[in-house]
Amino acid sequence: MVIVIMAVILALTIALGVVTLLSVKKRAREGKTVQTNYSSLYTLGKIMVPFSIVMMAVMLVFQIPFYIGLPFSMIGVKYLVVGRININKQKE
Repeated sequence: MVIVIMAVILALTIALGVVTLLSVKKRAREGKTVQTNYSSLYTLGKIMVPFSIVMMAVMLVFQIPFYIGLPFSMIGVKYLVVGRININKQKE
């Protein structure tokens, strides 16, 4: 069951990545560039880290493998770091 859930999450992630890549390439061909909103990344990180911790705690209580919440935690930490490092670029 867990393997099926992980496979679905992986498939959705790959599909979203392909769509994003195609969208970015299309914008680059058209000459349109979009700046990254680093404050949004920072905010998403602040939301995802506590959410993943709570999710893993609930999964431990209900004896569901808690490592399903680890990717959310890792992504949240990455968003926090990237958003915090580049927060000054947004103001320029």
